[in-house]
Amino acid sequence: MKKYQKLLNQAMLAPLVNEIIGQYDTRLTVRQIYYRLVAKNIIPNIRSRYNSFDSLLTRLREDGLVDPNRIVDRSRGTIGGESAVEESPEEFLTGELEAFKDCWQQYDLPLWASQSSSIEIWLEKDALSNLVGQICGRYRVLLFPCRGYSSFQMLWEAGGRLKSDTSILYLGDHDPSGLDMEDYIAENCHSNIERIALTREQIDQYKLPAQPVKLRDSRSPRYIAEHGRECWEIDALPPDALQRIIDKAIREYIDQGAWDKRLEEIEEGQEEAKIVLKRIMDDLDTEG
Repeated sequence: MKKYQKLLNQAMLAPLVNEIIGQYDTRLTVRQIYYRLVAKNIIPNIRSRYNSFDSLLTRLREDGLVDPNRIVDRSRGTIGGESAVEESPEEFLTGELEAFKDCWQQYDLPLWASQSSSIEIWLEKDALSNLVGQICGRYRVLLFPCRGYSSFQMLWEAGGRLKSDTSILYLGDHDPSGLDMEDYIAENCHSNIERIALTREQIDQYKLPAQPVKLRDSRSPRYIAEHGRECWEIDALPPDALQRIIDKAIREYIDQGAWDKRLEEIEEGQEEAKIVLKRIMDDLDTEG
């Protein structure tokens, strides 16, 4: 039987959490930090312990023992608000003109138009979208946090967006609902779908902590018959491992030669735009 260390107080937990968040450049969710502690056999993987850990981590942040800037909560956000800044009309125009002088750098072309097919990343858990989005942004891949079972409207809009040569790379939990969602998406979007995480191979490779299947889930009997009574959350994957998995999966769809040629075309276009912009600026100076 595993011997777990007891988290007796905040002072004992704080250095462990700070060590974990210090290992990554990206901000982690509370659940990701929790799973790093589970992997170290510091706390057991049971719901009551997670809830206690969540509360204790809140107090650590309130008391300044853990930096809140190193943790992300994707379940809550803000909409709207002020975007203007205090500046005079002259300051405003000066800033706009400076930006205009550099606008040639914004010339761009769609990279995936150079490829024979395209992809989208669909993510079951919105809480991981920041981590996953870092890799998607690198390759200009659309990320769709579907947050569990997507609504008819979302799937309908996706169906209108997806092309016949577009593949969906899916990331979700290895549990009754997570596996069923994959089938649900494939049936409703009529697209090729590939699960890139979480897979049984990854579970074994990273020795991920399991939790019991929720028997109240109507999909549990089928899952148990095929996979047993244990299930796993994608949050349990080490963040850097998850990013490597996504990076590798995306690159398998890229024709590197065509990709590099497209990048050269963009660079050439930027240089041409720079020349045209200089001509425009010279004409403005002459007229002035």
